[in-house]
Amino acid sequence: MVVARRCRFVAADGSRSVAAVLRTHDFAGVPATRLDVTLLNDQTKPEFLRLRSLEAVVDGVTGPVTVGLNQTIGLAAGQRVLQREDFEYVVEPSGAKGKRLDGVVEWPAGRVVVRNFWEQYPAAVAVDQAGLRLGLYPALPDGFYAGRKDEDKFYFHVRTGLYEFRQGFAKTHELWLDRSGSEAGRSLAGDPPTASAPPEYVEATGAFRGLAVAGRAQFPGFDERIKGIADGYLKERDQAREYGVMNFGDWYGERTWNWGNLEYDLGHALLDQYARSGYAPLYHRATEILRHQGDVDTRHYADDPRRIGQQWIHSVGHTAGYYPPDYKDMKIYASPGWSDNRGHIWSQGLFQHYLMGGDRRSFETARLIADWAAGPQTTNFTFGLAREPGWMLILVMGAYNATEDPYYLNGAKLMVRKARELAEASGNRGFLYHKLYPGHCDCDVPHSGEAGFMLAVQMTGMKMYYERTGEEQVAEDIVKIARFIVETMWEPDSLAFRYTSCPQTSVGASSTYILLEGLAFAALRANDARLAEVTREALATAWSGLPASGKSAGYALCALPQGLDTFSRLPGPSFAERQAVLQEWLRSPARRGLPALVPNGDFETDAQGYYARGGVQLAHETSDVHSGRGALRLVGKGSGQNEYLVTRYDTSNDPYELTWLKAGESYRLTAWLKVIRAAEGTPAPSIRLTHRDGRGSRDASTTNTYDLNRLGTWQKLSVDLKVPDYNTRNYLALNTNTRGAFEAEMLLDDISLVPLAVATADTYHYLRLEPAAAALAGGARLLTERKTPWLIDGTVSWTFSLPAPAGERVWLKLDEGGRAVPRLNGRALAALPAPANGGWVALPEAALRAGENELSIALDGARLGRVVVTNDPTTP
Repeated sequence: MVVARRCRFVAADGSRSVAAVLRTHDFAGVPATRLDVTLLNDQTKPEFLRLRSLEAVVDGVTGPVTVGLNQTIGLAAGQRVLQREDFEYVVEPSGAKGKRLDGVVEWPAGRVVVRNFWEQYPAAVAVDQAGLRLGLYPALPDGFYAGRKDEDKFYFHVRTGLYEFRQGFAKTHELWLDRSGSEAGRSLAGDPPTASAPPEYVEATGAFRGLAVAGRAQFPGFDERIKGIADGYLKERDQAREYGVMNFGDWYGERTWNWGNLEYDLGHALLDQYARSGYAPLYHRATEILRHQGDVDTRHYADDPRRIGQQWIHSVGHTAGYYPPDYKDMKIYASPGWSDNRGHIWSQGLFQHYLMGGDRRSFETARLIADWAAGPQTTNFTFGLAREPGWMLILVMGAYNATEDPYYLNGAKLMVRKARELAEASGNRGFLYHKLYPGHCDCDVPHSGEAGFMLAVQMTGMKMYYERTGEEQVAEDIVKIARFIVETMWEPDSLAFRYTSCPQTSVGASSTYILLEGLAFAALRANDARLAEVTREALATAWSGLPASGKSAGYALCALPQGLDTFSRLPGPSFAERQAVLQEWLRSPARRGLPALVPNGDFETDAQGYYARGGVQLAHETSDVHSGRGALRLVGKGSGQNEYLVTRYDTSNDPYELTWLKAGESYRLTAWLKVIRAAEGTPAPSIRLTHRDGRGSRDASTTNTYDLNRLGTWQKLSVDLKVPDYNTRNYLALNTNTRGAFEAEMLLDDISLVPLAVATADTYHYLRLEPAAAALAGGARLLTERKTPWLIDGTVSWTFSLPAPAGERVWLKLDEGGRAVPRLNGRALAALPAPANGGWVALPEAALRAGENELSIALDGARLGRVVVTNDPTTP
């Protein structure tokens, strides 16, 4: 039985203050009552509530009182224990200190448990003449939080010695009044038992749409990886110290200085996984997340009633308003804040939390948000980016699926109508086709289209609508969108998608997860074999990069179970079979353009594999080079970032991502840089190799900096390094070495990574003998697969020139088994077996000579790609 009581606090002078809701939960056969205390700042003037303290008092308890679970302290009358940090409590007035106290409060006649006591500091327990005081918002020590390091992360709301909460703020504390007196009652401080239905039953009901339970065997390792996210979440949270009365449940650092505000509805993502697995930690972490999202991140009250139900975008201090707009250059994310961004508002997880656990608070907040989306937002509804109708459709269709209230379906109809109108007016591609904004395209003449992840969200919202209405035009529009994505963003060499339809944007596999539901649906709907194959290849490529971190899980998992469910119905071999075959090819060194550890370090033909950060333009340079025929020119002006450019990372098997350095091995990183000009105050640049594991960047090895006293000269930047044991992937970056303003023009060339034991040269060259330039004889043919040219059958040959040979080796890119029989300068060499899954194979001996050389290769069942002559001593 649940009983809710709404009350209002009155200040000492009798004036009206904030409201609260007290919910008691009584369970049959359980000798304890759960009490949820929700503080509601329904005061819309002034903008911030300033609160000295708020306590719950248990009358008649005068001591002695014990606080804690594994570590305990005793309190007598006149004493208070204050958990003032996540890592420290202090007993007053004695000053004794300790680390973390669990909120188990016991006295001879009773017990109260305050869940997440230390996690939601400040928190306190005191005994005085009034009784036992449970400080949910205890009085704060003077000056303790003022001017502290990382104030904007931990102490922004208590820095003045008062609690400062913005209008519309809410916060719920969970207490248990235990009448059992048993040892078992103390366990109420931990994660409670959960009730779950068999995943097969849940999937059959359709309540969560498809969950890929029936097709589970197709997706090896998926369930184990998701359990790993839940198991690792606590460690991640502890390492980042993501605790505090306003912070608990959220994650930090979306743009370095702000809280993430649970982007992509992380709570929903975890509850989907709980439904398909029954793994209880997923439910517990989702509960913590959704209580934060439903309370702190949601506007429950506002001076403008049209803003009630909005959610704050990822902001400094969650709700913004604590610091001016110029604070750390955070602009609107610092102040005044942004709560009507329709690409950052969610309620699906809150509805699920109610449906799976009966939490009425979650249900009421979910309806508050959904009522805003289906109500005020549908008046003159329009938009500029695809994620707006996407997330709004997901929001209102999630509400309709949870409630069957036609109010929400009507809101969805209005959104779909406008989306179709704008799509038809801009080329009938299924979505609003528009000029791309900066960041999505930084070209001098902007390209048109959309960002892939935004179209993914729109496809998911449209599919949810189609599932309940059967409107065929909506399904056809999803097919159009999917085909546009493949035509403009699919990169066959990388087997992944570009960030947007601008061909200069980065390629990465992570967007495959959020795209999957729409792509698979379109392939099935249209019976489109190419679309189905692209979807298979994309998922197989991304599979090894399944999220390992809770922070990144929201983006990847928000529609992934439904995507896997739709994907599992594609005709043809199972995903497990297709993935096993493709993974062999993905791991092949033959996918690299060079037999080297830096795939395109000499820039001889292009600048593939390198991406500019904001404000930086990259161009392939052929007139001013350090060696050879090419270099990379960059011109940049900006602030707030520590890199001019980076190589590809987080791509899952992209041939330009560094994933092959060996842990524990030593290497020499070398590059040549010419700074043409640098504005006053721009620091000297350097180059770093970032060391990463599955959870992200952990450390880096950095070269010397460029000497700005010698502008206009080529200078060597170098560092000897040892790869850490945890290292599984890397990227290279050209450092700005500042978060402030920078402006510079420079040239970069001849980047190399070579095992330290054989690193003898300052520059390594790579002479490319391209398949298209070969002379063909004896039935030899040139083929192209995924933009990569291959030679098959017959005999192929090249003539090339070298200066005085300096230990060069000749490498052949071979594939598909069989063998290659080479001749060099008229001399027959031993036949070379071609690896079945591709690889670089060196000639057994290379009697090269100064001047002209002739190389011919007879192909006997093998495919031959590029041939490279190099002095790089690396064995790929």
